[in-house]
Amino acid sequence: MTKFGNGLIPQVYLAGPTIFRRDAILRGQELQAHCTSLNVTGLYPFDNQLPKALKGAEAARWVYEADIAQMDKADAGVFDISPFRGPHADPGTCFEMGYMTAKGKPCVAYSSAWRTEIETMDLRVKLWSQRTKPRSWDEQARSELDGVPRDHNGDMIEGFGETENCMVTMPSLGMHRTAEEALNALAWHLWNN
Repeated sequence: MTKFGNGLIPQVYLAGPTIFRRDAILRGQELQAHCTSLNVTGLYPFDNQLPKALKGAEAARWVYEADIAQMDKADAGVFDISPFRGPHADPGTCFEMGYMTAKGKPCVAYSSAWRTEIETMDLRVKLWSQRTKPRSWDEQARSELDGVPRDHNGDMIEGFGETENCMVTMPSLGMHRTAEEALNALAWHLWNN
């Protein structure tokens, strides 16, 4: 009897903006080697080679379908929710984590940023206000007269003390600082549950 979807060794989808790095292939190989050391198989998005003839929307569709197929094949996922091109996690990674959560597959997240959402927004608005010179931070950004932390538009900032929106952090079996820590925790979970 097999314990995992594809046999006796669990397969783990490795998600995050790592795929956009200059050294994406090398980093993927490092993560896959760490998976092997934990007796799990790492599935990295660059395992699929985009056909050179595809461009634009056709290429995007191919990538989407290839990544969905990998997530369907995986038993679990590890997700890098570090801020990417702004104060929040890569939206593609958030989608992937939601997809696997909806499929009932265990997810573990990690982030290089260990600031709460309020601290992240404080930093972002301070940097923004240095460039644009709007009304003061106290007036515009963090009006807490109603007891609710607010951003520079007056919108509520989620104040649960999480590093990212709770809809991203709560599906995770745990938050970690590195991919390796997250993989260690997920491998332990897969082999012991």
